[in-house]
Amino acid sequence: MKLRTKIFLGFMAMALVATILGVVGLKSTLMLDGLTTSLKELQTEQDSVSTILNAHYVWRQNLTESVLLEKQFTGALDPNTCALGKWHASEHAQKMNDPELLRMLKQLSDPHAFIHNEARSVVTLLEAGNSEGAKNHLENVIFPKTAEVISILTSMQGRYTKLVEEKDVESVRISTLMERLSIGLIITALAVCIFLALYIANMINKPLIKATELLNKVSENINIAAGELSSSSASLADGNSQQAASIEETSATMNETAAMVMQNNDSTSHAKELAENAGKILADAVSRCQELLNDMNELSKSSDEIGNIVQTISSISFQTNILALNAAVEAARAGEVGASFSVVAEEVRNLAQKSAQSAKDTESIINQDLALTNAAVGNSNMVNKTLIEVGESMQKLVQLLDEISSASEEQSRGIQQINTAMSQIERITQTNAAVSEQSANAASQLKDQTGELIHAYEDINNLVYGRK
Repeated sequence: MKLRTKIFLGFMAMALVATILGVVGLKSTLMLDGLTTSLKELQTEQDSVSTILNAHYVWRQNLTESVLLEKQFTGALDPNTCALGKWHASEHAQKMNDPELLRMLKQLSDPHAFIHNEARSVVTLLEAGNSEGAKNHLENVIFPKTAEVISILTSMQGRYTKLVEEKDVESVRISTLMERLSIGLIITALAVCIFLALYIANMINKPLIKATELLNKVSENINIAAGELSSSSASLADGNSQQAASIEETSATMNETAAMVMQNNDSTSHAKELAENAGKILADAVSRCQELLNDMNELSKSSDEIGNIVQTISSISFQTNILALNAAVEAARAGEVGASFSVVAEEVRNLAQKSAQSAKDTESIINQDLALTNAAVGNSNMVNKTLIEVGESMQKLVQLLDEISSASEEQSRGIQQINTAMSQIERITQTNAAVSEQSANAASQLKDQTGELIHAYEDINNLVYGRK
């Protein structure tokens, strides 16, 4: 067989191997592309479920605030217009084919529709002014079903996470299989080339020497680069793992902080209600104290009038005593005829003296009562003033508690947003860690392949120079 024919057949064999390599590479690329597309769709759906879960947490918080704080409810009352209803009608949800997810979605339909429909009842009770009924309906009817909806959404999120992990494992398995197949084909191609080189060594000796020298340099550079890439990938994988652990700890701390802020918000709301009740009690006490003050003033006026009457009685007694004395004098002048009249005059005088003494005693008691009444009026004024000041302080306290409650709500929403961001960062970091580990494995394999390439160079060099 002529050398030209051997070279032609050799190139044909290499072309066949290259075609096989190309087909395998194209097939692996298509398979990996399909897996990547499927993985992106799953991650998109997982993000949608996470958004829906967060939306229902916010929906429940909004309804709770409407009942407890008498705020206007701004959430969705129609189950078809909320985040879950919109997603259920989306193209991604229609393409869902996982039996477990379909079962969960079907299980979610009834309780989800129930909580939105029952929310209308709560809003109706609030509009009717029945806050206690709305609170009981929220706690005893809506909260249990809301917990069931959140539990199912959490299970769906976990299912999506499991599907994503399965896709990742499948992608790594196919990638590893294709890499091994490619390595096998490359080794086969090298073996064919070495075999053909034995027949055409005399004809292409000089170009082959140059090719072997170039191959040596490239192999050394690839070996060095593979070592550096392997080391960098390993360091990056360790850093990502440590970062993922730190983020996980930070996320747990943020969750605890969120729970404490929610508890603080509930305590502040309860304190606000107590302060408002105390303010109402103080307002009632101020009103009653004012009524007491008015009664004391009326009593003081009555005491003054009684004092005037007593003075009048005392004056009458004094005049009666004088008249009795005059009558006794006239009776004495009349002799025996006025004796009986003298006795009567003496008795009238005694009665007048007793009336004067009683009027004097009554006036002394009334003066004491007036002093006590005036003191009581002064004390009532002071108590009324103190109660008014306490009422104003309670109003300021209610305003401060309202501001604290609003700040706690803003802080709670901020922490929820931070928790969402930390979850996304944690997921991305875990993905980066997985990619870094894959890169480290690829670098290690590349280094091994470079070693085999160096052995192939030595074999070619031995063939060129006839060394063994």
